[in-house]
Amino acid sequence: MAKILAVTLILIAIASAVPIVMHWWPMPQDISTHGALIDEQYADTMLEAGISFLASQFLLAYFIWRYSAYKPGDKVKNFPGGATGLAATTVASDVPAGVMYTRYHTTIFVLAALLVWGAPTTWVFTERLSAPRVLGAIAALAVSILIMWTQTANPFLYFQF
Repeated sequence: MAKILAVTLILIAIASAVPIVMHWWPMPQDISTHGALIDEQYADTMLEAGISFLASQFLLAYFIWRYSAYKPGDKVKNFPGGATGLAATTVASDVPAGVMYTRYHTTIFVLAALLVWGAPTTWVFTERLSAPRVLGAIAALAVSILIMWTQTANPFLYFQF
């Protein structure tokens, strides 16, 4: 069964790399003087990421193929702590989950989803710009910056203000 998984993994990796290598989705027409350089950088990035992806998938398939064979007389391997690890679950380990799912964060998530799916698109909004719409957009920008500014000590953000 593991050998089937290894072969399937290689086939999926190759099948997902073929469209990129064959350029089935060409880059859009350049509309700036830097377009050719951006396309070249994109192609280099895709090449490097593709080689890394294929190498990691082939290595994973090799390890599955090589080390999954059952040998007569082998005992079942037990890992210390089982699937949960060696450390016991404590209140401190539940803090990140509790912080992520407070009423505040859930409310903000629901409001963001409603805005994304229910609000008019940007193009519809900007077809007829009036003073109240411009002031509303500036106010929304200011509020969003203030909300992000409150997160300056949050270690889970990728960027800090």
